Amino acid sequence: MKTRKTKGQSAGWFTETAPLKPGDILHLKCNGPINIEGDDRSDALFNGVGDLHWSREGQVVKVHFDGPISAAVPRDAHLRLDTDGPVKVRKVTEGEIEALSMDGPLTVEGGASLHVRNADGPLIVSRISGPVMVTNIDGPTTLKEIGGDVTVSNADGPVVIKRCDGDIDIATDGGAYLTLAGDVAQNVRLRVDGNAFLKVPASTRVAGRIQADGRISVELDGQSIQAENETITLPRPEGAQPVITVDLEADGDVYIGPNPPAAEANSGIHFMGLAGLFGRRRGKKQVKVTRTVATPPPADSAPPKDNLAAEREMILRMVAEGKITAEEGDQLLEALQ
Repeated sequence: MKTRKTKGQSAGWFTETAPLKPGDILHLKCNGPINIEGDDRSDALFNGVGDLHWSREGQVVKVHFDGPISAAVPRDAHLRLDTDGPVKVRKVTEGEIEALSMDGPLTVEGGASLHVRNADGPLIVSRISGPVMVTNIDGPTTLKEIGGDVTVSNADGPVVIKRCDGDIDIATDGGAYLTLAGDVAQNVRLRVDGNAFLKVPASTRVAGRIQADGRISVELDGQSIQAENETITLPRPEGAQPVITVDLEADGDVYIGPNPPAAEANSGIHFMGLAGLFGRRRGKKQVKVTRTVATPPPADSAPPKDNLAAEREMILRMVAEGKITAEEGDQLLEALQ
């Protein structure tokens, strides 16, 4: 028999403890708002209103419940989430976190790694010491202070990254807005239906290929480039300093430098359909020119226009419809600044 132990059937208000062994996977399959917090314990403690039961199958401890719940788990817990409703995970600083299926916002603060397979976002993640992998995400994705590699594929919505020390690979039907320190060697690959902005210090050394259907702007020390509807190559600079190697393709504009286009003033909310807000994939324009930029051409073009308004409108609409809280909306808006 796979099921070796079943316990904890409750209704109404409950407090339930599920013992955990080293190497166990805590699989939560449940509905309702969920708050999970790591602390110095070896078991999992659940408090909430509704109905809960749990069972063990080998090293997998499955927890089923309906209703709002809070959980205290070990800091190194291996969490597997298959849930509906807003989920917040905090202080599981040494744990591996998986989201097999998420319907509703997911907020993660702290972890050793994160793998999201299917989610109806938004997704707000911070302080992950290792890799982050996101596959099939419908909604905005915001990642902050990531120590390992970041992979985002089949995303429908803007992707915002603030500080990542690993390689970055993003494919999204929205824009990509990255803020990097420029002090570590990184590979950045973007496939974006929208704009791609890399905010880095002017002293950052960048090499690689950029293709855009809109405007290309590079504002770095020794590199001042303005182009439009082209494919350009930035030669690898000489010297021992870290280099960010880029491979960028965008249907919109590409900007690399310390001062991304300024935010436009939003005097009102003009709601569009979700397809327009997320930026469904359009047909590619024909690239007219391919060239290697060895010396900076004259910077006589106007600065690129800011095109973050659609992402802001999408976030405001999700708040208005109750899909995310005002606090979560503020976090997303702040990440786009």
